[in-house]
Amino acid sequence: MFWVSAWAKKPLLKSLNLKTLSCSDSLLPNISRVEFSTSVAFKDDANTFVFVGRYDSLDSKGLLKCIKAVSKVKNAHLDVYGSYSADDLVELKSFIDQYGAKEKVLFKGFLNNSEFRVLLGSYCALLMPSNPETFGITYIEALANNLPFMGSKH
Repeated sequence: MFWVSAWAKKPLLKSLNLKTLSCSDSLLPNISRVEFSTSVAFKDDANTFVFVGRYDSLDSKGLLKCIKAVSKVKNAHLDVYGSYSADDLVELKSFIDQYGAKEKVLFKGFLNNSEFRVLLGSYCALLMPSNPETFGITYIEALANNLPFMGSKH
């Protein structure tokens, strides 16, 4: 059995009413075509973090955690990339207002991958404390741009 995502194993086994598998299993690695460049360097005087991903009410990608954290740091800012529905934005803006972070968090919308990779070096770090994942292509892109990142719970 090959798992595409680490988070899928537990709920799938539970839904099949299995405690363990009777066959061997392995996690498939993410394959990346990102080229690493030692000439790219992030700006060490930047004070804006970047978040890339979707929002859900369970905060599985960690966006709410990032907003809350940035709200508590005096000169920190957060740029958020991704597609968000009008309802999502209303909910997120309410959360931002609750933490007094209106001037600190900016929703930048959707960018294609090549445009986004050019921008990565202008940030101080990628924030993506997602719960279900232990790895993602966005982390590889950050590393390829010598950008530090704060990753998942593991």
